[in-house]
Order: sequence, then structure tokens, then C-alpha cells
Amino acid sequence: MAKIKNLLILGAGTDKSSGLDIPLAQELINGIRDFLSNEPVGLEVDKLLRSFLKDLNFSYNNLSKEASAQLIETYEIKREKLLNIVKQGSVNQEEKELLDLIQYFLKQKSLKFEISYDNKLLIEKIINNYKNHFSGKEKTETIFKKIMEKSFLTAIHNPNYVILNKIYNNCIDFEMLLLKYFIGFYNKTHINIKRYLYISWTLWAFLCWKERQALEHTTLPFYGSIDKNRYNVITLNYTSFASNISDCCIYFHGKLDKHINLYNRMVNPIPTKIDIAKFINTTVKTTIDFSRGKFIIPFIIPPLKMKPIISKEFIDIWYNATQIIKDSERIVIVGYSFNPVDEHFNDIIRKNKKKEIIIVDPYPKNNLLNLKRIFSYKKDNYQEGVFKGKNYYKYNSLMIIEAGATDLSIDELFEMTTISTAK
Repeated sequence: MAKIKNLLILGAGTDKSSGLDIPLAQELINGIRDFLSNEPVGLEVDKLLRSFLKDLNFSYNNLSKEASAQLIETYEIKREKLLNIVKQGSVNQEEKELLDLIQYFLKQKSLKFEISYDNKLLIEKIINNYKNHFSGKEKTETIFKKIMEKSFLTAIHNPNYVILNKIYNNCIDFEMLLLKYFIGFYNKTHINIKRYLYISWTLWAFLCWKERQALEHTTLPFYGSIDKNRYNVITLNYTSFASNISDCCIYFHGKLDKHINLYNRMVNPIPTKIDIAKFINTTVKTTIDFSRGKFIIPFIIPPLKMKPIISKEFIDIWYNATQIIKDSERIVIVGYSFNPVDEHFNDIIRKNKKKEIIIVDPYPKNNLLNLKRIFSYKKDNYQEGVFKGKNYYKYNSLMIIEAGATDLSIDELFEMTTISTAK
């Protein structure tokens, strides 16, 4: 494996390709919620988990307060992105009123301002029983939080309100939700352990279900066009798709076909074609024992800055990934946005940023700030050009191509003599 000098790194954008349709992180909650509510296997999984996770007190339909709290914490970071989403507008009167009010707040660089009289009247109109909720002396931040709770509840119950749902998806951080409840294993808080077990196993069930739908294709989109074992591969996804192009693929964040027994830290396989609900009802249900502190969780870790060490196998995975990146001559990265939440992986790339790196990204202009954190290049540093009909941005040994995962031949990107010869 070490003799291969070309490395392919795969992010969530590859699994989002048409025909695979695995949701991005900000789409997961809606996807899981619909799966548990509408699909027979999802309904069964939800019923089974609740049967042995007594007094769970968690629902994907009741995350409006969580989303609004996360927005308050990250307001300055998310403000401009959300403002651009809001400006897309809506023809629905209820959604439009909420969007107008949200836009009024988002135009302010901070939430420390005095609300105008006209907007106070609008707030009273939109928020039912407003005077019962507020005395009129609350901080602007408190009022904004309440408005967002109302907006997110409206989005949850009205999937046709596209813009409100986009805002909601960008405000509720699924990875942070997992981390928040994972802490329960350290402080032995049973309610948080139950929530983590429920969220992680519903995520596992949903992704297994989506993966099986995609595998019905005769030729797997994106992955089916790449010759097997031609490149080293590191994937940041949980699905098995990357195994189709490398027998030695490194799953940086884990994989769906394993689970971890937290009692003895043993990693065990999950048969790929196992009945999803049956596995929950047998292996998961019969292993979990709160009185003895015995729990099993999927072999997956969310992409966080500070990752919990739940198995020595993950330490080996991260070490091997670091070595392969270090030993590579050319790296092609597809479908990865360099989100600051995954600073662990970003830092590995940062330490190897002088290598020949080609990034395939359908929206590179939206991603320049994240890239600047890694490569330290300013927007004006890049030279623009066209490669195979696609716009690119190039500086030194870095090339960013404005394209989706299936728009270019991966082989052509590796066969390019040098990045400086791109045409």
C-alpha cells in the first residue's frame, strides 16, 4: 500500500452524488426523522429502541430549542450565510412573515441592539400570546431565540417551507448533538447515555437503509467509474462505497459494518446484509445493561475537533491515515468542505499543504475562508483558468476545481503531469 503515491480523499459530497443520495450532515436530522416516521423499518427501529431505552425523553421532532440555542452560540459565524439563505424569499405568507423578521435580526452584526417599534408589533403578531411570554424587558437575544424556536417548529411541521427548513438544517449541528450526549458515558448520566444510544443507532439504521438503496444500482455512481486498488483511499464517510475502489481503504470516522462494546472496548463486525430491526432487537437490546454499565454503539465517530477515544482501533486508523498523507505525492480531495468542526483532519492536511493537492468542489467561492485556514492563501493569490470545461483556482501546488464529484474523471486528475500544466 505504501508504494502507491497517489491518494484520493473522499468527503460527504461524494456520497451525496445523484443515485447515492446520502444526506449531508445538515440534512441528517430531517432524513432520520422522515425515516423513523414513514418507512416500515424505521418505524420498527424507533419502536424497538424506545422499548428498552425507558423514559428516553428525546424526539427528532422536538429540537427547535436545541437549534435556536446553537444559533445564539454561533450567531456571528453563521449570520452572513443564513442571511443569504433568507434573501431567497418565499411566496407562502406565513413563511414570508417569519423570514422578514429573521432577516431584520440577521442584518445586525450582534444581538445587542434596540428592537424598533414596528418590529415589536410584528413580533407580537407572529408569536402567539407574545405578552404572556415576554414582559417587554427581555434582552434582544432572548426575543430572537424565541422567534427562532417558533420558526424551527414551523419548519419541522411544514417540510414545504423550503427556506425555513434550510435555516433549521444549518442551525442544528448533528455532530455537536452526539458529542453533547456522549459525555453521559463519562459522567454516568443515564438520560444522556440513552439519548446517545438512540441517536447513534437511529443514524446507523438510517444510513444502512440508504446505503442498501444505493447498492441496487448496477453501476455505483461515482465509485463505479474508478478502477479498484489504483489509488490509496481515505474516506470521511461511514458507508461501504469506498471499499469498491480500494481493499485497504481507511475509514477515518469509522464504518457501518462494526460496533464497539464500551464495556471491554472490543470491536465486532456487523454482517452487511443483516436485518436492521432484527439486529437492534437482538444484539443491541440484549447487550445493553444499565445496571452493569454495559453498552454497545456503532463504530462511528462524528467529525469533531476533539474526538473521544472509544477504541484503540481508531488510534491506529488516525496514525495510518497521517502516514499515508505524509507519504503521498499527489492528493485529490473530492466532496470535502474543510469545515472547522473537523479540525483534527484539517490539521493533518495543514501539515502537508505543500504537496500537490487538487480539490474538487462545486462551490469553491463559498469555501475560500475554510481553505484560507488550511493553506493561508488569500482570494487574490489565486490564478483562474479552465480545466476540462470547469473553472479552476490555482496557486503554487494547490488547485481548486469548480465541479461536482461526478463531473470529472479522477484518473485525469492524477494523470496530469503537474498542476502547473493544467489546461
